[in-house]
Amino acid sequence: MKNCTNCFFNKNESQVVNPNCQYFEVNNWLISDFILNKIIPIVGVHPYPLNELMLMVAAVCRVRPTHIFEWGTHFGKSARIFYETARFFKIKSEVHSIDLPDSVNYQEHPGSQRGALVKNIKLIKLYQGDGLTVALKLCRQLKTAVPLFFLDGDHRYRSVKRYY
Repeated sequence: MKNCTNCFFNKNESQVVNPNCQYFEVNNWLISDFILNKIIPIVGVHPYPLNELMLMVAAVCRVRPTHIFEWGTHFGKSARIFYETARFFKIKSEVHSIDLPDSVNYQEHPGSQRGALVKNIKLIKLYQGDGLTVALKLCRQLKTAVPLFFLDGDHRYRSVKRYY
């Protein structure tokens, strides 16, 4: 891609990513409308404030991953955000959401509410186990992939890497 000087979008453009731009440039008007009208009514703004929602959606739009691996499923908010984003922007992407097993005692463990926002969505696959181990195992099984790994930033290091 060339070094572009005219990557900026105007509010009326329907294209979310400028394919000719080498930088992480997205149409913030389109993404903002999508977040306000589609995402917030489903998941709200907690635990992801607007700037984090913008980054999550923009990353999917810019990278166009074939597979999204996220751990810390909890109620399934991040998995639902990724699913809705891929669906709305017509990105063929599988969402794989990983949470700690029921046997692990952790303060944010959702118990029976695990994945409540995504349980009935067949295109989102739920797993239990160590997030890093499960995500890398799944990724290694893929012949060709453009993966996106998402780790919710409010977790302590030991809770996402080899917790149990």
